Amino acid sequence: MEVAENKEYKMTDLQISISHAITRAAHGLTLVEKRIVALFIAKFDNSKHRKALGRVIPVQDATIRITAAEYSETFDIPMNIAYRDLLKGTDKFFDRYWRVIQDTPKGKKEFKYNWLEGVVYHHGEGWVEATFGQKTIPHLVFSLKDQYTKYKLKSTVALTSGYSWRLWELMAQFANTKKPANEERLIRISLKDFRHAMDTPKSYKYSQIRQKVIEPAIEQILTQNEIDVTWRAIKKGRSVDSLEFKFKPCDQLNLF
Repeated sequence: MEVAENKEYKMTDLQISISHAITRAAHGLTLVEKRIVALFIAKFDNSKHRKALGRVIPVQDATIRITAAEYSETFDIPMNIAYRDLLKGTDKFFDRYWRVIQDTPKGKKEFKYNWLEGVVYHHGEGWVEATFGQKTIPHLVFSLKDQYTKYKLKSTVALTSGYSWRLWELMAQFANTKKPANEERLIRISLKDFRHAMDTPKSYKYSQIRQKVIEPAIEQILTQNEIDVTWRAIKKGRSVDSLEFKFKPCDQLNLF
């Protein structure tokens, strides 16, 4: 979608497209920061940049602007809160990165990639511009459908916790498959990988993950997006080893 030329589009109708690697990575973002990054990604026209794969995209092409009015309208919050969120939310972006951990024969290998390389906030006009990091851009630009996770921005606007948003992204990865739309999707993920993707505190035991992360997130997804999610813990011996989630996408809601 060429958002710059189409004045009739609604922000909530825009689509988030991210690589599966980002979907399963630790994002290290607060809810406000997640909303801001989502708006930047939604306005990033990945079709325009597919031809740029394999080369550095010019800074001006990787720079996106969002306004307080767009933020306010998208997430249905007062303008004064939108101004505050954009200002405070972008203040610490240089310390924010998405993180991937890879197991190797010699131990864990950790990759950290900055979400953004530059941020400009215009205090007088209430807009913020950000430039995506060059290591992040390839994860927003795709030529094959099975390489990325996609969902409509409108499916997240009523989510009020980072955990529900992250679980929704994991679900979205499996919603866009070649299976019939009304066929049940199944996600099986190790508890270790789930902890990583959710950025749960290291001190959390499984019981706390269930009570503070999984159950509230599923309840919110059911309430806000009207998609029923069932889940179960899978044990290996006496300990929980992995988690299984099941859900059915709903074409009528057009959320993915």
